[in-house]
Amino acid sequence: MKDDVYYRLNEVVNLAPTDSLDYFIAKQMLRNFENTIGLNIEVVAEICHTSTASISRFCQKIGYANFRDMKLEMSNAATIPTVAQEKISYEFNPEEMKKTLIEESVRYHRMMKKILGYIDFRTLYLILNKIAKAKKIIILCAQHDLSAIVLFQHFLSDYGKDVTVFVSNTQLSKIENYIDETDLVLFVCYRGGWLLRNKATVGHILSKPLDNVVMCYNAKAISHLNFGLVFEFYPDYEVDQLNNEISTFIFSLMKSYLMKMLSQDKIHE
Repeated sequence: MKDDVYYRLNEVVNLAPTDSLDYFIAKQMLRNFENTIGLNIEVVAEICHTSTASISRFCQKIGYANFRDMKLEMSNAATIPTVAQEKISYEFNPEEMKKTLIEESVRYHRMMKKILGYIDFRTLYLILNKIAKAKKIIILCAQHDLSAIVLFQHFLSDYGKDVTVFVSNTQLSKIENYIDETDLVLFVCYRGGWLLRNKATVGHILSKPLDNVVMCYNAKAISHLNFGLVFEFYPDYEVDQLNNEISTFIFSLMKSYLMKMLSQDKIHE
């Protein structure tokens, strides 16, 4: 039942240490409950910044035989009508809403300021310069970065860039049809998990005479790969929990500066 799945995940969130992997996995699954149903274990592991084995062990800890077993119950739960919830009504309280929004705004700006402290702006500028000069670009990313990447893709398209996006684990097999005429390949990941799971394809891309850049927020696991340019930073635990916000924020920064570069045609060697 839905209550049972929610109960088990919420129990972990409420009882597990907030710095534990179990807490983080449970929190991510609750945040993305309906989306998790349609994802495979590799993508869920990428979202949770861990291994597929850790996801399997977590599922067993909360009483399921495996990840597929847990997904099946989540899928069945998603079809259960939430009659009780439909009957609930809340009194509109503008002051409470305003207070909540202000608190969230303060938290967001504090965290974004912390993120700025981790960014190597010189390397970021070199990446932007490569993007500005390229006409045909391929971006490879994980599913959880896709929303930020698609917005960035549309922005670049408005300036005449031919940008193709491929999602790891599902679309990389199609890249061979696009790669030969590409000027720049941009890899986007969090800890490099999907890059390591697709070593053959990544190695094939890197063997090509193409300009390439990797944006990885913790690149230790992929330091042995021969990327052309590496953008990385190693955030503290608090910032590390904001993986989706980090991507959105950084690509928003990139878009703002690129807008000035492309509009004024300030492309330097």
